[in-house]
Amino acid sequence: MAYSDYNTGNITSSAGLEGYHFTECGRITYNESKNKFKIDKDEVASLRHRRGTVYIWALNRFYEPNLEIMYVGSTSDDYVYRCNTWQETLNRKIALTSKMNTIQKTQMLVKDALQRGEISIWGRVSPEVEVYGISHSLCKTEEDVLIKLLKPTWNGYKDDAIKALQQPEI
Repeated sequence: MAYSDYNTGNITSSAGLEGYHFTECGRITYNESKNKFKIDKDEVASLRHRRGTVYIWALNRFYEPNLEIMYVGSTSDDYVYRCNTWQETLNRKIALTSKMNTIQKTQMLVKDALQRGEISIWGRVSPEVEVYGISHSLCKTEEDVLIKLLKPTWNGYKDDAIKALQQPEI
């Protein structure tokens, strides 16, 4: 894949992510009656108990073939542990204040995305390099580069995305 295929934050298909050695490894769902988010981690055998993982949240929009890259993240911890942390964060009850905090913004963005499609999680174990005799994962570096290449909707742009959701339709 050429850089130009990725510079808009949209990837034409899952084949684009697979070309970068990402594997679909879960989904984010929301149960409205229970008011609970769930991160399905059943498909993460290849990432289970692996450290140094980069992951992407991609929106599979209803009635459109394209994926939209919503978020790029990384963890030096175990990937399953990170999913559990995200699930706890998404389900955290926050006292309403006049100013939305990061958790409330994330909850709002995920709920909105799920009204437009399904959120799939893609992951891969990052390569490691040896520095002064110590092995070190490149996951954070890979995350930074992918954010620059893919321009995900939520990385650094949550406030813009929230403003767009709050605009009245004309």
